[in-house]
Amino acid sequence: MVLFDRMRARVLVSTAALLVVVLAVTLAYAGSAGHLDRSFGHRGIAVVRGVHGVATSVAVGRRNRIVVAGPNPSEEFKVARVLGDGDVDRQFGHRGVVKVGFGEDRAAATSVALNRKGGIVVAGTVCSDLDTCQFAVARLLRNGKVDRSFGDNGKAEIAFPKPYGFDPSVALESTGRIVVGGSACESDDIRDCDVAIAALRRDGRLDPRFGNGGKVVSHFPRPEACREGIDAGTVQGMDIDSRGRVVVGGSCLGGGHAPVARFTANGDPDPSFGNDGIVDPYVGMARIGALVVDARDRIDVAGARHHGLAVARFEGSGRLDRSFGRRGVATARFVRHPNAKVGAQSVVIDSVGRILVGGFREDGAAFARFKPNGDVSRRFGRGGAFVLRGNKNGLWNGTSVLAVDSRDRVVAAGADRFAVHFALIRLLG
Repeated sequence: MVLFDRMRARVLVSTAALLVVVLAVTLAYAGSAGHLDRSFGHRGIAVVRGVHGVATSVAVGRRNRIVVAGPNPSEEFKVARVLGDGDVDRQFGHRGVVKVGFGEDRAAATSVALNRKGGIVVAGTVCSDLDTCQFAVARLLRNGKVDRSFGDNGKAEIAFPKPYGFDPSVALESTGRIVVGGSACESDDIRDCDVAIAALRRDGRLDPRFGNGGKVVSHFPRPEACREGIDAGTVQGMDIDSRGRVVVGGSCLGGGHAPVARFTANGDPDPSFGNDGIVDPYVGMARIGALVVDARDRIDVAGARHHGLAVARFEGSGRLDRSFGRRGVATARFVRHPNAKVGAQSVVIDSVGRILVGGFREDGAAFARFKPNGDVSRRFGRGGAFVLRGNKNGLWNGTSVLAVDSRDRVVAAGADRFAVHFALIRLLG
């Protein structure tokens, strides 16, 4: 009897120890990098009610407050701010939301950036009719009010020779200069587009020291391998390096190339970069989705490759960095359904140099993280990649634009599953 009691005690102790281990592993997995931060919003997801539309850009500012912008059915710029816990910031604009209209014209916000003082710069397009669209920029104060000292009563519009401009990105220099870059095309035919870049002074006026009166128009010579498509040759991302040089990436459908151009701070093609400012090496990506410049002025270009999310790194000279990933390209594959279609839409770099890519997969929003040397960050998500399924979690699976906060948590923006309201998620870093 005593022996039986001792054996039973040992079994109970062993079972209890096993349960502790299983629980610890489960909790560690649930709270590991690349998984939903349950302290944010409702179990990691925050929906901005009453904001109709899809968030196309996101930025994180002071106290980890999140600013998100995008178009909406009423055809205005729409901007919202969310607190670090996922609640809407009621002190911003009207109950957390600001609308910026452009008279009778239709407007759509596509990019947002925050300046050092907490001001918000939003870029997008304004269209007077179906065939005439141009870049537009608005600046808001920290409280969400339109900054009337900027441009024409808080807004600036920029026209280019080709009348159809779309998808501009905005970036801010340390001097306060605002750079906007995107595509300009003939009418609504976006198979033959120019790179269009404009530089604005702090007050919203064009900077005459940049290009021709503040504007630059250039063209990507597409490799023959690139297929014709509805966005062949269009700009897919823009950033500014530490020397004020403007870097833009172009689209190449099906050809596996990564067209990238760099312009000097005054808008001239940079002769020290590739062939007269342009490179287009083969990197095996189906389509470029975004780019970012790191602290050493290297250029990381994100796209889709082998049904996964990929990054190609360029040195300052324009050559592929062969020490990164495998001969300059790194790829993160998905553990589940590895052959599902995937696309990249955003790329950011965190405080320790890790590269995060956001995009979409046919079954949800897709994410991947790479170490600074291009190795896949296996502790992120499941083996370096993660898919948040739209129908299950209530997040629409069409957009995943990214930012990182002061704790290297990943903030992604899109819309709810019905594409009605702005939606945000936060992943643990």
